[in-house]
Amino acid sequence: QNVKVVHNGTTRIYCVCDSKNAFGSCTGFVAIKSLADEFPDEELVTHLTNEYDISKLLSHCSAIRAALAEKRMDGIQTIVLDWINGTTLQDWICLNHKRGSSSPLTTTIRGSNLKM
Repeated sequence: QNVKVVHNGTTRIYCVCDSKNAFGSCTGFVAIKSLADEFPDEELVTHLTNEYDISKLLSHCSAIRAALAEKRMDGIQTIVLDWINGTTLQDWICLNHKRGSSSPLTTTIRGSNLKM
């Protein structure tokens, strides 16, 4: 089984090959997000559960990755999300702030420059 740790903080995120499509992934890979603390406080568990619930409600939106499952793995609360390649929001923010840009989103509408 191909497993790669992609984030290690208060949560751990693993990119896992889902070759048997056990979770219904669109990409053949899933992100498994778990709490790093073996004995997390209730607030952290609630935060992870809320993330799953919100992701599930918004999974029809193409701007968010699909929430596939919420379960306990080896006694640890986890959520399973469809894996999407790309830049993380944290990396994107850091990259754009290093450039000194206060608002990196720019759209041209009818010849004018509109900052969002």
